[in-house]
Amino acid sequence: MRPFKSFILNALKLYKKFDISIIASLHGPVLRTNPMSYIQKIFSIFYISSYGNTLKMAKHIAKGADKIRFRCI
Repeated sequence: MRPFKSFILNALKLYKKFDISIIASLHGPVLRTNPMSYIQKIFSIFYISSYGNTLKMAKHIAKGADKIRFRCI
C-alpha cells in the first residue's frame, strides 16, 4: 500500500458514516449480507511476479493476514 497507505486508511474511515447495504464491484460477487464486515475484514494483495519471488512474498503476507482473521482476495 505504500506510499499511499495513509490515503487509503483515511478513505476507509469515510465509509463509517454511511449505512451501506450493498457492495457491487466491477469484478467479483455482489455483497448484500452485512457489507460493512467486508470493508473491515478484507484486503487485497496486488503483485506482479516475473520470477516467482514476489508471488512467494504475497502468499506469505496472505498467510499472516489469515492468522489475524483478515480475508485476502
